[in-house]
Amino acid sequence: MAVLPRSPCLPPELFRTVFENLDGHRPTLFNLSLCNQFLREDAERELYAEVDESSATNATLHIAFLSTITRSPRLAAFVRVYHSINIVHYNETPLWDLLKRALKIMSGLKVLHFRSFGGHPAGELLVDARCTLERLHWANHSEGPAMSTVLSQQKQLRYLYLESRHGTVFPEGCVPHLNELAGNRVTLEALLPGRCVRTVSWIPELQDVAFGSGGVPRIEGELGNLVTLSYGGYFARPHLGLVVDHLYRLQKLELVGLLFEETMLIKRLKALRELVFSYKWGSRYLPIPCNSEARKELVEELFSCCPNLACIDIAHEWTTISEIWYQRWMRGSSPVRVSLMEVKCGRFGGKSTEC
Repeated sequence: MAVLPRSPCLPPELFRTVFENLDGHRPTLFNLSLCNQFLREDAERELYAEVDESSATNATLHIAFLSTITRSPRLAAFVRVYHSINIVHYNETPLWDLLKRALKIMSGLKVLHFRSFGGHPAGELLVDARCTLERLHWANHSEGPAMSTVLSQQKQLRYLYLESRHGTVFPEGCVPHLNELAGNRVTLEALLPGRCVRTVSWIPELQDVAFGSGGVPRIEGELGNLVTLSYGGYFARPHLGLVVDHLYRLQKLELVGLLFEETMLIKRLKALRELVFSYKWGSRYLPIPCNSEARKELVEELFSCCPNLACIDIAHEWTTISEIWYQRWMRGSSPVRVSLMEVKCGRFGGKSTEC
């Protein structure tokens, strides 16, 4: 007589608590998926839920992961977060084809972070995707018509990072729920109007710095609705004077690099509550020198002129390529040293409020 499998002694909800306390420890989850048929599905659900930022550079892991889920739509449906920065060349073998096939069956995917080293437009990878994304960080250069099609399909996006090509036309009414946008001037002018975006990261391309005397007529009204702005990146950016008079609701400002006389313009931002001075990407030049007296005088002047300003973070030390420290000044308190993560989390850089 056949022996029927025994039911688990504990209710399923208690097993799920165990999985939550494992904090995504992959070796343990893998072992649990093999050792017990009652634990297998919950273990696999956690095991395949996320390929995170820390794994993004491991090409071997990505090939193995994508090969597995393309053979199993059941596992592919468990993926919620996927980071990929491994593709070097357009149509590279095998990663390009594997990712394109996987995106068609990652039906539960919510967060996608993609970058190819070559920077070639790669929007075609997403055209036939079956997922409903909430966050898309698409770090390729000069995306054109394919990404226009993608944004017409992805109607639930809340966060988008995109560098668009001049002349790209996006469908009217696409991404209607967008509330956080990052990209170059072309992206901002195309996607800010008509949407309730409150957080922007203006990350200029090479030609953005030449955009000056004509103002920002296409997005003046939208800049007036912003609560948070990160301004700058790798290339030189336009002067703060280009936009400052439109930022009358702005509460949080990050200046990436600092241009002459911009500290004087900050005093016009009467609603400002939090201010960050960051390194220009790729440069170790301090935006404000470490001389304690000069820095202290500037901080006190800004607190005096901006009645709502409560916190100023100033880039202070760059110890390794990924370890940057800031000096945090709170109104009425002595400065303390804080990490880049403490500065960015929940404020700038596309991070959620939970890090």
